[in-house]
Amino acid sequence: DVLAAGAIPVLPNGEQLRIIDPAAGAGNLLVAAYRRLVFLGADPTTSAYALHGVELDPAARELCVLMLWLSAAPAG
Repeated sequence: DVLAAGAIPVLPNGEQLRIIDPAAGAGNLLVAAYRRLVFLGADPTTSAYALHGVELDPAARELCVLMLWLSAAPAG
């Protein structure tokens, strides 16, 4: 959460935001970034589509997908 808050202090005006985690693991940083974007007032659906992660370990990748899905599920 601290890293996400430091990396995303405010929402950019008129810019398309993309957040990329090149070693996503279980998705902790991406979930924190999603929560940060929504906290700052970004549309939840747009925020979910702004997240991108790469993970080589198939089990960690699936856990990352699950964690992101659970975080964004209330937004539809």
